[in-house]
Amino acid sequence: MRRALHSEEVVGETRTESGPCEVFATVDAEYDEANSRLEASFDAFLCPKDIVERLKPVSASWLPRPEKIRERVGEEEAVEAARSMFHRWAAKVRKAVETGANPN
Repeated sequence: MRRALHSEEVVGETRTESGPCEVFATVDAEYDEANSRLEASFDAFLCPKDIVERLKPVSASWLPRPEKIRERVGEEEAVEAARSMFHRWAAKVRKAVETGANPN
């Protein structure tokens, strides 16, 4: 398997009891040439904006749960398919922030 895409994006900001945080959406995607299959893992987390706390990612119950998707695609389509799936995932995480799922 070879890496097709690794990306993370800040999709919003929120406040927690410990202070302001950025909301990240991530993807790790690999392409399995032998099976013509793209495997992509998606996640979301909060990261404190305070530089001292920055290395301690935080979870929140209102964030979407991690997802894993396996899809058959041709090798030439793998990177673009992974990007497309990541854009949909980032939009889902952004919506969780924007729709008030965040209790703070």
